[in-house]
Amino acid sequence: MRIVVVNSIHHLKNNFLRRNMLIRKVELSMNREETLERLSSEISCVQKLLDTKYSEVIEISYQQKLREILKKMTFFQEKLKNNTFEISIVGLEKSGKSTFANAFMGNDVLPTKDARCTYTATSIRFGTENDAQVDFYSDAQFNEEFHRKLNLLGIENPQHWSEWSKELLDKETEQLPPLRSEQKNIYNDILEIITNRSSIQNLIGSESLHFVNHELETEVKEYIENPAKALAVKEIVIRSDKLSAMRNAIIYDVPGFDSPTQLHKDQTRAWMKKSDAVILIVNADRPSFNDSLVQFFESVDKDDDGISIGEKLFVFANRADIATTLQDNLQRIREELQNYRIMPTALIAQRLTAGSARARIELDNGNTQSAILQSLKEKGLAGDGIDTIRSLLEDYNNTVRLQVMQQRIANLKENVLALFSELRQENQIDGNSSIELQMDNLVDELKRTARQRIHNALAECRTQIVQQCKENKPITDKVRKNAIQSIDPVRYQITEDEIRRAQYEELSGAGVLERFDASIRDSKFTAMYEEFIDNVVHLAVEEYRESEKKILTAFESGLELTPSHPFFKELEKALKKYISEQCGKIAPEGYYNSLIRRYSRSLFEILISTPFGNIARYKKFDDDRRNFYSISLFTDEENPQIQPDKQSMHYQILFHQQINSNNDPQSNSLNDAIVKVESVTNEVIAVNSPLYHNLQNFCEKHPNNALAELDTLLAQLPPVETADANAIPFFAIQENPAVTKLNQLLEHALQESPNSAESQLTERAYAQFFQNYRKTIEKIPSEFNQDVCILKNILNEQVMNAVSIEIPFLDLVKQDIISLQKSLETAAFTSFINMEKAHILEEKYNQLNAENENRKRRLEIIREIDRILAAED
Repeated sequence: MRIVVVNSIHHLKNNFLRRNMLIRKVELSMNREETLERLSSEISCVQKLLDTKYSEVIEISYQQKLREILKKMTFFQEKLKNNTFEISIVGLEKSGKSTFANAFMGNDVLPTKDARCTYTATSIRFGTENDAQVDFYSDAQFNEEFHRKLNLLGIENPQHWSEWSKELLDKETEQLPPLRSEQKNIYNDILEIITNRSSIQNLIGSESLHFVNHELETEVKEYIENPAKALAVKEIVIRSDKLSAMRNAIIYDVPGFDSPTQLHKDQTRAWMKKSDAVILIVNADRPSFNDSLVQFFESVDKDDDGISIGEKLFVFANRADIATTLQDNLQRIREELQNYRIMPTALIAQRLTAGSARARIELDNGNTQSAILQSLKEKGLAGDGIDTIRSLLEDYNNTVRLQVMQQRIANLKENVLALFSELRQENQIDGNSSIELQMDNLVDELKRTARQRIHNALAECRTQIVQQCKENKPITDKVRKNAIQSIDPVRYQITEDEIRRAQYEELSGAGVLERFDASIRDSKFTAMYEEFIDNVVHLAVEEYRESEKKILTAFESGLELTPSHPFFKELEKALKKYISEQCGKIAPEGYYNSLIRRYSRSLFEILISTPFGNIARYKKFDDDRRNFYSISLFTDEENPQIQPDKQSMHYQILFHQQINSNNDPQSNSLNDAIVKVESVTNEVIAVNSPLYHNLQNFCEKHPNNALAELDTLLAQLPPVETADANAIPFFAIQENPAVTKLNQLLEHALQESPNSAESQLTERAYAQFFQNYRKTIEKIPSEFNQDVCILKNILNEQVMNAVSIEIPFLDLVKQDIISLQKSLETAAFTSFINMEKAHILEEKYNQLNAENENRKRRLEIIREIDRILAAED
């Protein structure tokens, strides 16, 4: 069910039409005083509607329209109060317009010489004294008008008007298409300004000038007819005490239709539209209308009241005294007015008057027997025609023009009523759209759209985190730069105080030095290991917390929450709780703690806790051999040819020696040995073949003289049979006896293991290596420092490669995001929205409530406006 404000729209439209018809009938029957009284009431009504308390109902666009209506109503009010009657005197140049104006106002003020004498529009009105005021353009106004003319030509040049010359004007004009007729007039306007630039500059921006009495007949005329002065004039107002018979009249003597100056043509059109009546001056002795006059009337349609110019036109056939065939000429003028549709046919006979303005001037000067008056009498005219046309104008002003104003006022009121008809339509309330229902719709819409937005935001979040980890490995970099970098031999070195305390101990007896070494390492181990674990876990968890922030941001984005939201902090706290409940099954601290301990504890125990050279170090290695073997394979410079038990990392841990490095001379020795053996046995040695491994172990046992020792063994080999190049290779069908013999020699030599770290990693080999090693208290710090350096390098390389911490990090993040995405379709998310809807939708709820309250206020105000309009009726 729809609730319509005050009246239904259908009922409103019927009332609106009936009301308009009544307005027309009533107002057209009123006189001027009644019209003024009614208009004042309507102005008061519009002024009330523009009160600021109605601004929330009447939008700015409507307020602007009301102000425009009020401005027009006020204008009509002033005209009615003063009975202002504006009259434009128009015609061709030298047609006697100014002479007629002088005769009409009874004062010979306007210039009347034969040459063109009106350069600007001049208004004449009644005054108790004879005076004139001349107002000038400001420089900005004149420059703006000058550039308007340039634009009409198609010239866009920002130079100030005073900087223009004929050369510049012609240069700009040459780039334009050929000028049309009106454009040529504009060109002449501009050229005349340039020609009179110096005198115009002296007058522009000047204070207004006032002239009185005899100055009117001399100095004022200069500002009307002299272009050097008139072009700078914005307006001239002349007051005459001779206009007492038409005190309400304002007469405009405007330039001629055929003026070559476009500005003058524009002024004439503007004044014709603005005026209440237009007097067209024609020559009674030359009745045919020329093209300029006809074309000008064709270019002017209607005035501001919607009245055609012809309907308010009066024609004065001047100089009737010199017309040889006056009646024929007047008939010709009637035909011209009709044929060219200058004025309606029905009005021509009423508004065509013949006479002589010059005769009236002579009569006002006391010459009652002038030849002009005598000539008019001979042609059958009772007088000079001035009183006749004045009487016609007064009657027109009191009847037709008043009716036009009444109609226009009625139209303005119709506009007001139409505006409020639109306002009523815009402020209807749908009864089905209750505030509760609208709020429920908002919640349903939130659930539907937020699910998809959050799901997409989480997917994008996951993609970004994965991409970042693949490209940058942020956790590994942080661990290397912080946790591993903090394992510094200088920081953890055995101090002199610690050494001194040991020296005071009784160091005699077996094992005392070893116990001191083990004791001091135990204390170092605890500090170093726990700090390292804490640092790594902290850095990994820190990165995980950053991912949690991104996940939280995804939820905030999906719910369209920003820090400016009034409940942002409360909702952020609630979201953190929701996210934690949905994906908090695995504690990241324990997750990363167990992971890093798995790969690092044995290294800390063997290198930091266990003394160098002590059999306990080997036993620790042997107990956790498989773990050390697996870690060693994660070297950055992996060599697949080196067996796990021969990786350099083991020799560093046990013997502080690097074995089997790609750049180690022993590797070069192996390569040289293989080349030498292949040349002697005439057989290619395959990688991982028994001979390859025997040669590898042999070179490791003889790092300094492997090739020389190998030459001794090669000398014991049987001769090698060379196969025919075209036959099947000899060794393809049976074993090579030289290779068999060399393998036997190498295995025998390897059994005689020297006292060095290059032997097999056995307890016996380890004990033999250190059987002659003498530990001293001075060696303990350097041994420990070297162990710290080895630990740091292995952590930085093999351990970090083995842990590859970004993989478990991403796995944990992915689990969280997947769990959260799944939760969006569960009751948990629905419950969260229902619980937090008041906070999430707080702004929209407030807006909805505000709109509802505002609409109620609008309805109340509209009812009040209706009462105002009804009271005005």
